[in-house]
Amino acid sequence: MYKTTVPLFDIDQTLINNRGTRGKSFEHAIKKVFGIEVSADNFSTHGMIDPEIMTELLKYHGHDNIDITKQKREAYLREMENHFFADGVNKLLYEPMSGAEKALQYLVQNNYLIGILTGNTEKISHYKLKAARLDSYCNFGLFGDQVERRTELSELAKEKVPEYFPSGVKPKLIIIGDSPRDVHAAHEANLPAIGIGAGNYSVKELLDAGADAAIESLENPEILISCLEQLTRI
Repeated sequence: MYKTTVPLFDIDQTLINNRGTRGKSFEHAIKKVFGIEVSADNFSTHGMIDPEIMTELLKYHGHDNIDITKQKREAYLREMENHFFADGVNKLLYEPMSGAEKALQYLVQNNYLIGILTGNTEKISHYKLKAARLDSYCNFGLFGDQVERRTELSELAKEKVPEYFPSGVKPKLIIIGDSPRDVHAAHEANLPAIGIGAGNYSVKELLDAGADAAIESLENPEILISCLEQLTRI
């Protein structure tokens, strides 16, 4: 049986180092669906889910009052994915963050159930994980196209994870990510968060954002498991 502590990993800059940007795909989708030209240059998407990037990019360019229907949201996601797979795949290189594969192997060997909790759409998430050769370590995922706010992914995880355990067993979910938004979304769902300081934010910045623990990288799996065990006891 799996250990009752369940790590939920973000993808970008937590497990995978993506050299490049999907900014052009976001720009393309917004122009196609809303007829509005925007630029993703100098716009930080760290910790955002893909639907949120749409709304925040529009706000960033002064389009605050657009009625975004469910149909338009779905059309945006579809256009963004189409552009990504038509234009972006061969221009981006997805590699595991330092220590990521070793950490996942170690967790699997120690009977941890491993989940993905990411702002990427499901289709793009699977592509990235496969390209980085990390897909075989992950048991399940929660993706940005399933919700409108990142906190809702954590709430979905609370519903999904118990399915992997016998009735009456209460798993302890722990979010692992690289950005303050990961931390805030975890806490909004009353879940603890471990920050990984190997991406765009330092350990100090993640702790200042409220992370329950933060480590420099995934290079030492024993340190990660120590954090998981400490947070399980809280």
